[in-house]
Amino acid sequence: MRPTGPWKAERFSRGDTLVVRTVSGSVWGDKAGLVEELRIGTKDGEGPDAFGEIRAFALFRDGVMAVFDKSVPALRLFDPAGKYLRTIGRSGAGPGEYRNDALGLAVDRDGVLIMYDLRNARLNRWKETGTVLPAWSWISRSVLYSFSNALHVDTTGSTYLLVASQSREPGKDVKRGYARFDRSGKLVDTLRQPAIEGPDELPGPFGPYKHWVLTRTGGAITGHSAVYSLTVAEPGLAAVRIERGAPRIALQPDERKSWEDFFGARSRVPGAGAGAAPSGVPSSKPFYSQLHSDLDGRIWVQLYAKGEPFDPPTPSQRPGEPPRPPLPPWRERGVWDVFRRDGSYLGQLELPWRTTFAEAKGDRVWTIQQGEDDEQYIVRYRISPVR
Repeated sequence: MRPTGPWKAERFSRGDTLVVRTVSGSVWGDKAGLVEELRIGTKDGEGPDAFGEIRAFALFRDGVMAVFDKSVPALRLFDPAGKYLRTIGRSGAGPGEYRNDALGLAVDRDGVLIMYDLRNARLNRWKETGTVLPAWSWISRSVLYSFSNALHVDTTGSTYLLVASQSREPGKDVKRGYARFDRSGKLVDTLRQPAIEGPDELPGPFGPYKHWVLTRTGGAITGHSAVYSLTVAEPGLAAVRIERGAPRIALQPDERKSWEDFFGARSRVPGAGAGAAPSGVPSSKPFYSQLHSDLDGRIWVQLYAKGEPFDPPTPSQRPGEPPRPPLPPWRERGVWDVFRRDGSYLGQLELPWRTTFAEAKGDRVWTIQQGEDDEQYIVRYRISPVR
């Protein structure tokens, strides 16, 4: 439910943590929305603005956009007005080259563009001009392949790679960690996932999940999606617990049945792997599915929403693979709550269908959008009005 009226909150201490609980309203008010102001991409034709599969996105301080297209593969830069500037590197294993499986892009505090080049087992590095800098080798069996953005940087100069800090125990979440590198590329240590209140559960269909994301200032945000509560811990500052009352979204009977049928069919596909046959689909969804800390330190919370019927695309099929079950004919709108790290609830924004949040700074939001023929675009929006 979209918030209405002025923002009202309760503040109180719980131990050494400040709790900020939103009671009603929001800072932006109920009329805040997104206004499209830039679109990069094309439906027909060829060229640097024709995207096949955008795998990663990063933003330089001057507004230049770095876009990695896995289908080529190519790493391209566009200026703030959307004009193509240059392509950096090319496919290969030499200096400044990359394979097609990048697990993240980021611009560090020195303005260096970093790519997690999984198949070449390294971190590629370039200046914005395209000058190649020495790569950092990284070989590990603990990489979490299922995460498309396993790379993070902060303002202290550290670079992080998301890894599994220990083997998965049956029936429990994988224990995640971050391998931390200093500004010279030296591996300093591995951060282990902090304790998060709530039961360990596999992230099956609508299963509550323990979330842990890093902030740009070297802090962390944690939460268990079965409860609308987030804890923000920043270096040198008291911890803040953000709470907001919101209803849990129930799965409609037909929606729930579709997901049960889908995961049941997937469990029978040879080689589907662990977790393909969950114990069951719950009757209601968790509060949120994703957390993100943007370039200004704001916290973006993607909410679960009411399922809406649609005609899903036919699953892609590689030669020799067993048939994949059709996707359930249900989808959700991309609804995001936005908070300041002090707990202030700014408001709620809704992205268009088939649109993925990429980054935000100031009153701008960058997204990756998929068109009717599965072509892709980089779309920048302005948040308006912002009071």
